Amino acid sequence: MAFTFGKSTTFVVLGLFGLIACAYGATTQTLPPTEDRYGTDYCSAVKASNAAEFKTKCETDSGFRFYFCGITCDSLYSTAETLQASKASALAYACDDMFTAYFCNNMKNTSKCAGNTTYTAFRLCTKTCGYC
Repeated sequence: MAFTFGKSTTFVVLGLFGLIACAYGATTQTLPPTEDRYGTDYCSAVKASNAAEFKTKCETDSGFRFYFCGITCDSLYSTAETLQASKASALAYACDDMFTAYFCNNMKNTSKCAGNTTYTAFRLCTKTCGYC
């Protein structure tokens, strides 16, 4: 089905898969709360300048989705179901570690995947720390 209807369908399929995986405990860490670290004015301006591109970025870039413009990304979705599907889609699309296995395993083994280092762990070691 994803091949027939194109890339946007792939996002939906990945989003639903990620949502189902979360429901069955595949994600071990609680996701950090969304933030607009770039600032709400900046994120709103980017959204206004190209809404389609902004939505794609929200659905495919987990760092952008949760950290840099997360609150503004949240505003795109009108129901809890579509909001959760968009978060799952962003995670499923790019579930990987940005740093080496050695670094991420060290972070995990020293309990730095949660607590006051949650955002760092989420951005750098998404997979190893169990966010997706």
